[in-house]
Amino acid sequence: MVQTEKRTLSRADCKEQRWPSSRPLHDSSLGSAPACLGSKADDLWELLPAELRPQAPGRWLVVGGCGARDQLHRHPPWLGWDRLLAGSKRWRLLPPDAKIASHAIGTCGAMASGVDAFGEVDAVGASSGSQSLSFFEARQAPGDTLLVPPGWWQQELHEAGPTISVVSQLLNEQ
Repeated sequence: MVQTEKRTLSRADCKEQRWPSSRPLHDSSLGSAPACLGSKADDLWELLPAELRPQAPGRWLVVGGCGARDQLHRHPPWLGWDRLLAGSKRWRLLPPDAKIASHAIGTCGAMASGVDAFGEVDAVGASSGSQSLSFFEARQAPGDTLLVPPGWWQQELHEAGPTISVVSQLLNEQ
């Protein structure tokens, strides 16, 4: 089970930045969706117009070395999941209403930020820039599946690598 705790950013959290690599996963036997998310029939991607769908709504294989991290971002209003197969990751999550300098990417409310949630305290501040935001932190071990609620900001740090995970998103009626 993924352990979560609420923390505040600290300068000691800064690490060298390296990016993970991801590729579409065509062999679905490597990563079926978590049972709690229902069946493939519950996935409503096909009902969206093509211009609103993600480039590849299927599963992705993500590999990262120790210290790799992705950009602080949030997906459109659908649920994301990440099943870790090897290594360990640390996640920082912020609620959808967090005040973060960001820009739109793609469609349907996808956003990215130059802010590094694992960087300096004043990099993630409230509108005034003087107050740091609280975030939720989770540590993920092999076999854990992390669910990211729709609209939540997320950034992951690959702590012990190499890390290998299968990731995807689900669009359902909820």
